[in-house]
Amino acid sequence: MTLDSSDPIDGQKDVKLPVEIKLMFSKNVVNSTVKDMNIKAFTLSSADGLVIPIEVIMSDDQMEPDKNNVVLLKPLQELQPGTSYKVTIAPEIQSKSGVPLGKEKSLNFITAGSNPSPVETTKDGFPTSSIILGIGAVIVLGIGLALYKKNK
Repeated sequence: MTLDSSDPIDGQKDVKLPVEIKLMFSKNVVNSTVKDMNIKAFTLSSADGLVIPIEVIMSDDQMEPDKNNVVLLKPLQELQPGTSYKVTIAPEIQSKSGVPLGKEKSLNFITAGSNPSPVETTKDGFPTSSIILGIGAVIVLGIGLALYKKNK
C-alpha cells in the first residue's frame, strides 16, 4: 500500500489557513475492520515538535465507496501563519485486505503569512513594551503635573 497523493503536497509553502489535510492512499483504509486502528496512525506537529490535536475524518466505505482511500485531517486548534508543520503517518496503517504502509511516511508544509515575532521580555518575564509604556506614562504625568502647578 502507498500514499498516492496529499493536499497540501510535501514541501508546499503558503498553504492557506484554515487548512484541512487530504491524504489519498492506493487502497481502502477506511473499512470498519481497520478504521479504529488506522485513526490512530496520524499525527500533526509543529516544527518545534509540539503535537497539534487533530480530528481524523474517514468516510463510510459502504455509503461512499469512492472515498474508501481518502483520509482528512482537521486541526482542532488554529495553526499559526508562516509556520512549518509535519504530518506523520505510522507504518502500521493498513488496508482492508491487511496490507500495511510498511514504513513511516511524513509530509511537511508551511502555512501562508508571516510568523509573528516573539515578544521581547525582561529577565523577569515582563514584556519590554510594557516597561517602555510605563516609563512614557510617568514622563507624561510628570510634565502634566509641572504644567498644572505652573498655571496655578
